[in-house]
Amino acid sequence: MGSDYYERSSILAEYLFFHYGESSDYLPFAEGPQSALNFPLKIVERGLAGLSLPPASRAMDLGCAVGRSSFELTRYCQEVVGIDYSSAFIQAAQTIQKQKELTVCVVEEVGTTKKVSVTLPSAVFPERVQFFQGDALNLSLDYGEFDLVLAANLIDRLSDPTLFLKDIGRWIKKGGTLILTSPYTWIDSFTPEEKWLTQENSNFQTLQNILEPQYDFQRKEDLPMLIREHRRKYQWTVTELSVWVKK
Repeated sequence: MGSDYYERSSILAEYLFFHYGESSDYLPFAEGPQSALNFPLKIVERGLAGLSLPPASRAMDLGCAVGRSSFELTRYCQEVVGIDYSSAFIQAAQTIQKQKELTVCVVEEVGTTKKVSVTLPSAVFPERVQFFQGDALNLSLDYGEFDLVLAANLIDRLSDPTLFLKDIGRWIKKGGTLILTSPYTWIDSFTPEEKWLTQENSNFQTLQNILEPQYDFQRKEDLPMLIREHRRKYQWTVTELSVWVKK
């Protein structure tokens, strides 16, 4: 794996199906872990549960991939900025924003593929979203401040997660919310081992130590997700969702 991993056409198709595929098509087995489906939708619903956003609020979806959570945020926010390091992901998000539907070729079994149609969910407001290719460790201040920043499964794909966690508050308004999810699946091709959050404590304890000077911790919960490699092979992962409010 490396910086070009998320530019691959196979990974792009995998993520488009993950974000927008119909549940019955994505996991056609009643015995499967149904509760792990629709993760990009659930992180928004669970992350915002119990929160009261101000009128005309602004949200940043950092590490937005192909954009499903960005679109879901438009149900709650008047303006959403989706940012991802992968130009292929951003181009796909912009395409589905304009066309409302895409046909993607996904692996059915090893050696065989099939075409599936993925569509923009109903009752979202795509006109409220702007997508940009960008680096979470080198964000422009021109984006301004936000009432909400969502960083889903991002920190364990950064070269310096501690730097990101200390710095992201520059883009969050006082009283604004930071929502994080991570399975803490550290891989040294993305994050050097000496930068993993497990160096001295558990991942969450290190996360809390870094964020406590700037944020009040609200709550956390386990949230499973399911990544489909092909019809007979899935990655079932449990992420930790945590919610923080800037002091």
